[in-house]
Amino acid sequence: MEVHTFEDSILLNTDGAVQLDSGLAAAGGVVRDKEGNWIVGYHRFLGKCAIFDAELWGILDGLKIIQRRGRVHVIIQMDSLEVVKTFSEILLLIVTPL
Repeated sequence: MEVHTFEDSILLNTDGAVQLDSGLAAAGGVVRDKEGNWIVGYHRFLGKCAIFDAELWGILDGLKIIQRRGRVHVIIQMDSLEVVKTFSEILLLIVTPL
């Protein structure tokens, strides 16, 4: 099994937001190198959607940018415990043999 360190990784900071009164949402983030230096920022207007979906759009858009740049080792930093728990459960299902 190949082991990767923090030095091999690129950082993805993401966030999604929904305006309470209108329900309009946006997502975005910042891609940084291992020293925390800014590489690229991005954002997307989503229209009406749930906050969970907005958070996921932020991750998806960031990962697509990173993939186009040829990077594969990513550390995702975000503030949505609900999304983190969901990803953890999915990963547990993938790596746990039946």
